[in-house]
Amino acid sequence: MAFEAPSGLMGIPEHVEDFEAFIVEDIILYIANNVLEKNLKNNLLNIYIEGYGRYEVEIKN
Repeated sequence: MAFEAPSGLMGIPEHVEDFEAFIVEDIILYIANNVLEKNLKNNLLNIYIEGYGRYEVEIKN
């Protein structure tokens, strides 16, 4: 069985109201609200960036 996860594209989402925007240095990272609700634990989110690997991201207010 293959692991399936949410995936993303470059650019501003079509329905921006369904996403939270995070500024990281010179980029804006959009993460879907339902992904945050389901996967954010103790302000930590595990993400995978194809070609770069897996990262644990700390979300700060």
